[in-house]
Amino acid sequence: MADSTQTNPDADCVARILQGDSGAFTELITRHHEYVCGLARKLLATADVDDVVQAAYVAVLTNLPGFRQQSQYRTWLTQIVINQCRQEQRWTRRFWNWLRRAAGQLAQTQTQNSPSAQEGPDAADQTFTQLHAALEQLSPAERELVVLRYFDQHSSAQIGVLLNLTPNTVDSRLSRIRRKLRTLISELRALTL
Repeated sequence: MADSTQTNPDADCVARILQGDSGAFTELITRHHEYVCGLARKLLATADVDDVVQAAYVAVLTNLPGFRQQSQYRTWLTQIVINQCRQEQRWTRRFWNWLRRAAGQLAQTQTQNSPSAQEGPDAADQTFTQLHAALEQLSPAERELVVLRYFDQHSSAQIGVLLNLTPNTVDSRLSRIRRKLRTLISELRALTL
């Protein structure tokens, strides 16, 4: 009977990777890249899947020593891509839910502070759009803090450990970010009036 690595190029690549051959990982990724991108696009219903695909490749490399080869590599890879897509969908859902809640609260505050302000669902929709536009203008480091605090509900101490900052620095930066968001939203509101 023939050795399975001779008849299965994926098994051969896995064996070479586990022996330290970095070129084998490139070969394995290249062989399945189109499939991985296509699967992620279908699962996420978007053409922008680069981050998910990259996360899947990192997961492959990280978990490859535990791959028992009881199934085909492609089956294992498919499960990793599915898991990464699910994680992305959960994060996206949390982001949009938070954004809607924040927009509703902001619209409510606006109508309480200004009797002439627009009320109802249109106000919340407009605030939602403005808040989303303002968040897009934050730097990656600022968005990271917003995500950790308001989406993932981490404390200042936890964020400090994650980002190698003191809790006071985290609080100070979040305060500046909130001020920046208020300013950005005010500017966006002025443009829509």
